[in-house]
Parts: sequence; C-alpha cells; structure tokens
Amino acid sequence: MTASTARDVTRVADTIGAARAGLRGGALARFLATGAANTALSFLLFRGLLFLYDGRVAAPAGLAQATTYAVAIPILFAVSRRWTFRSRGAVSREAPRFLAAHFGLLLVSSTLLEAGVSLLGVPVTACWVLVTGLTTVSNFVLQRFWVFRSD
Repeated sequence: MTASTARDVTRVADTIGAARAGLRGGALARFLATGAANTALSFLLFRGLLFLYDGRVAAPAGLAQATTYAVAIPILFAVSRRWTFRSRGAVSREAPRFLAAHFGLLLVSSTLLEAGVSLLGVPVTACWVLVTGLTTVSNFVLQRFWVFRSD
C-alpha cells in the first residue's frame, strides 16, 4: 500500500466515523425536524407565489422556487447553525459556505423544477416533491460535512 493510498483510506475512515458520530449525536434527527418545518413553510409560500405569478411571468415555477429560497435562507441559517448542527464555528466561515451550498442547490432545484414542469410535463406539485427529496439528501451532506463541520 502506498502512502497516498493509506492517506485516502484514512480519509474515508474519518468521514465514516464523522457520519456515525453525526447520526448518534442527533444531527440527522434535528436536520429532519428543521427540514420538515422549512419544507412545509416553503411549500405554502411556493404555492402562494405560483398562484401570484401564474400568467404574469415567463417561468412561474422557477421564479416561485427562487423567491422561496431567498425568503427562507436567513432563517434557515440561524436555526441550522444554533440548533440543528449546534455549531460554534466562525460565522464568517460558515455563512459563505451555507450561502454557496444553498444557492448551488437553488440553481439545481429551480432548473430541475422548471425542466420537469415545462419540458417533461410533470405536474408541478409532484415535480416539487421529487426535486425537494433530491436536494434534501444533498443538503444534509453539504451542511454536516462542509458548512458546519468540526475542525
């Protein structure tokens, strides 16, 4: 085994250990509770905005999703930092990472949502549920192991 391979194996073992510690520590349960509340409120806002935007803008589903993200982000950062991941890290490091993760997911979710609805003809609510499920998994991984990781 080369030194490089040994380092790679150690990194994988460290990541698995961190994942187990995160699950035992309740981070996943708190993430799911925070996510459920955020998702419910986001869905209500999304549907309300979709109603307002319908017939008034070119891409109502994508714009409604983007607006929903913009409203939810500051609240979600505060809850995620303090309660979900119980972080004591520097806000100056975590906030830009949080924004990068969420705006990356915003781009992905808005694109998938608009494509699913406009190009594939998937009903908007079904498409929203599918896209939200995909981004939820990605979000936990990003938050736990990048945004609020313990150094």
